[in-house]
Amino acid sequence: MDAQQKYEQALLKIKVLEKAINEYQQTSDNLTEITKSLETQIYRIRKDKEGKYIFVFSEGRVAEKYKITTEHIKGKEVKDVIGESLFISTILTPFKQEPDGSIIEISGVTQDINELFETEKKFKEKTEVLNNFIEFNPYSIQICDPNGYQIKYNNAFVKIFKSHPGKNWSLFNDTLLKKMGVDDDIQKVKNGEIIDLPEVWYNSHDLDPQYPDNLRCLRAIHFPIFNIKHELENIIIMHEDITSRASLKKRAKELEEFHELTVGREIVMKNMEEELGELKAKVKDIEN
Repeated sequence: MDAQQKYEQALLKIKVLEKAINEYQQTSDNLTEITKSLETQIYRIRKDKEGKYIFVFSEGRVAEKYKITTEHIKGKEVKDVIGESLFISTILTPFKQEPDGSIIEISGVTQDINELFETEKKFKEKTEVLNNFIEFNPYSIQICDPNGYQIKYNNAFVKIFKSHPGKNWSLFNDTLLKKMGVDDDIQKVKNGEIIDLPEVWYNSHDLDPQYPDNLRCLRAIHFPIFNIKHELENIIIMHEDITSRASLKKRAKELEEFHELTVGREIVMKNMEEELGELKAKVKDIEN
């Protein structure tokens, strides 16, 4: 092979290498653009000569959001970059290893979960407030599922009833409510109606002897809770113990009836006495 042929072959190799480099660069650029568009941070870290892990690549919208793209953090130690208090979800994968098995490069994919964390935090705070409202409310509160089965109650509920229903009890299969004739009204809560039972005498012992014999007069308000799909999610029942008030009202009514009866008898007796006097006078006239 003469010098000319060698020269031509060298030129051909150069062209092939240039084409390969251009294709690689184009592919690399495309991958970088794709990476930048992702709602994540894709990065690579490398172990330097001093044994420190430094960033060599970092792209993605999460990286842009927190200004930790390649141009900002390349060459910086990991612990200096991830010093900010962030809530993230990340997956790490060994990228390169030494012959002895030690890892010198790691690739990672990170998702930003700060908003999710803050949302969960606010939800927990609201839930805690709601739980405290229920637990320390002076009114009895009972929460049931869509089928009427109890899932939660507060201390005021136990204070009134001296117990709590078993797992087989349901608002919609309570035989005492059926006997009272209010079960049809309670069924309406499924359709979104708020049901107010102003005065109900209830003794759970009559429902099941395992419960204490504890007759109470209650005002019970039932209202439904629907989810965003307009599906019945919970039924809230608030009880007010009006036993003392109802007992006084009942006694007052009994006294009023007795009074009316007594007054009626007095009037009758007076009329009878007058009529008797008249009869005696007539008899005396006849005898004379």
